[in-house]
Amino acid sequence: MVRAAGAKEVHVRISCPPTISPCFYGVDTPRKSELIAATHTIEEIRNYLEADSVAYLSLEGLLSAVGSERTSYCSSCYTGSTRPDPCDEAGYLQLTLKMDKNEPVTK
Repeated sequence: MVRAAGAKEVHVRISCPPTISPCFYGVDTPRKSELIAATHTIEEIRNYLEADSVAYLSLEGLLSAVGSERTSYCSSCYTGSTRPDPCDEAGYLQLTLKMDKNEPVTK
């Protein structure tokens, strides 16, 4: 649509790192297989969007923006790494097992 309106170039900038893993801590994201950044390269995403370029904010850039509070934020949806919730080890174990099997998770 942007090109049809006369744009000669289209550059897409995403204001967060690529989401490569489902989030079980508050954001209802799909299974990993449904996340474009988990299953495609930046070049494939660029081609899909028909853009001249695509760039994401780095995780380091995101964390530096929050300053001294950077250790209190979960980044598992960007890294694929999960950390246990010390208040709910049983619930965490169930979520981890579902993640490993790529099963849908209900809250």
